[in-house]
Amino acid sequence: HDPTDLISDASHIGAAFSSPSSSSSSSFPSPSSYVSSPAASPSIGGTFGHHPIHGNAYRRTYGLRFCPPSDDDDDVDEDAPVEERVRRILLGDNVDVDDDDDENERMSVDPNLRPFEFHVSTELVEALGIHYLADETGDDDYGGVLSALAAASGGGEEEGGYNKALDAVEDSEFRCASEAAATRGGSGGGIIKGRAVAYVRPDFSSYFPPHLYPDGPPQPASLSYTNFALKVINLSPRPVRFYWDGGSGSRTGGAGAVLVGTIRPYESVGTATTPGMSFHVTPTYDRSTVLKRWTVNADEALLSYDPYKLSNGMTSEERRSVLAKFERETTVEDKYRYDMQLLNLGYARDYLVTTGRTWLGNFPRPPPGHFMWSADHFGQSHAVATTEAHFSRVPPRGLMNELTSDDYENGRAAEALRAKLAIYRTGSSMELKLKVLSVAPRVFRIENFLSTAEADHILDLGANGKERGVEMKTSTVHPGGGGGG
Repeated sequence: HDPTDLISDASHIGAAFSSPSSSSSSSFPSPSSYVSSPAASPSIGGTFGHHPIHGNAYRRTYGLRFCPPSDDDDDVDEDAPVEERVRRILLGDNVDVDDDDDENERMSVDPNLRPFEFHVSTELVEALGIHYLADETGDDDYGGVLSALAAASGGGEEEGGYNKALDAVEDSEFRCASEAAATRGGSGGGIIKGRAVAYVRPDFSSYFPPHLYPDGPPQPASLSYTNFALKVINLSPRPVRFYWDGGSGSRTGGAGAVLVGTIRPYESVGTATTPGMSFHVTPTYDRSTVLKRWTVNADEALLSYDPYKLSNGMTSEERRSVLAKFERETTVEDKYRYDMQLLNLGYARDYLVTTGRTWLGNFPRPPPGHFMWSADHFGQSHAVATTEAHFSRVPPRGLMNELTSDDYENGRAAEALRAKLAIYRTGSSMELKLKVLSVAPRVFRIENFLSTAEADHILDLGANGKERGVEMKTSTVHPGGGGGG
């Protein structure tokens, strides 16, 4: 339960595929970033695919499967090789497992990726649909989608509470999820299954190859500082303040309490802590009233404050009272945001069972879109060829202003820029050497990454940014939650 688990998990998933030959290219629709640089002739800077984290191509629901395999894919079942099942989840119908010539079928898969099932309550399928609808409309913060659904809920719901506005979702995976929910009781408490992929950390001994460690791998150290990452979600329609009970000073919210952050409705904050520490939340207007208190450990590092939580020990009257309070105190949009967080918490339980690690992200989240080099063991190295050779002198400002990500996405524009910049570089290509310093989290040492001219340019921007037309801002760190600390 290292606080770097989330980083490590993301980096390994991002390196899911590697191409078997230098002539390979992606043949499946965007996103194409799961195809790595060629294994036989590694290079960077030659071509740039359209990644799912960029602009309109971004889809947070990428890699989620709810549709059963088609009739001609019956061989992709629980008995199929793990690599085949992972590929099917990530690529969907863009791979033909029966076609040896299919380029996507020949992509090798990170051996530490594992397919797993997660469960979605039929009562939360609408919340799932919100993510798909936000993807299709390019709504990053859900504001437009939630407003539209709230407006449609006034008279546009079918029997069972399904919002007909979600009929606009075209994605076949959501259609499968919706149909499965309808056959399992709609909003009556059934469960549907989805499939996703997670990174499962390999055994510690695999980090130390026998040829480098002939006497066997070292034993893991016993850490004296057992810190871990903690996330707290506010499931209330009102903001709350989140305090640590173990401090003192001017930011206290009571005897020895330190304010970590203010959590807006249906948002979260994160912090680092150690086992046995205590935290609590209060209303923003009354720091002496404790709404909920926790004593934390690494096995329960995802917490939520839910004033409407139903428990098995409640009487029928108590349950009716809580439900009535929920209806009275929340808007239609609040209910959707509440359900979206419940969907996230449900996924987190299945993720924990599969990986042994706490889910610190927000469901759904696609695998990272950029290629990352493997870090399988200590001492591993990669030699990488690139056409982005060092600059020996700084180009004129007018030419540098043309260097944008769009230029690199556009192959012709990138080639034109390279031609203009050639006289400012040390050559037409160079080779970088990456050496693994840490496996998890993944850390490389890249010597001579910057030339003297490039390093001087960065320092100059830091010291004279305004004169160079670059606006510099102070870096800040905040626990999250959307409210002020």
